[in-house]
Amino acid sequence: MFVSRIILNQILLNTLAYSSICAYHEGYKYESESTNGHHNHSRHSRVGQPSQRDRLLDLLTDYDCDTPPHDNQEPTEIAVQMIIQAFSSISSVFMEYGIDVYLLQKWCDPRLMFNETQSSLYIQDPEV
Repeated sequence: MFVSRIILNQILLNTLAYSSICAYHEGYKYESESTNGHHNHSRHSRVGQPSQRDRLLDLLTDYDCDTPPHDNQEPTEIAVQMIIQAFSSISSVFMEYGIDVYLLQKWCDPRLMFNETQSSLYIQDPEV
């Protein structure tokens, strides 16, 4: 489960160019995607209310990244994507080659559920 620890650290530090977090709420699956520079995280938090980062840190306080996502031993579906960035050191004599790849893995962990009732709605329109 070393990969999950890396992914969680990258989400916390916001160092990924692309991150995807899946959550389950009342039987529905929600997916939140962000790309650096194109998604503005919630910066409007009222005084005394936790920020989005604080909520994520709270979720991860007792999180054990060494155990599988499902406690009932059911298999976890993992979407795998491999992007080949470059071919190098091609040898037709030995029939060998080297490649640089990105290996992306994505799965949903129900232990990281988002409770919608804890979120706040920031309204700027005084007529509402």
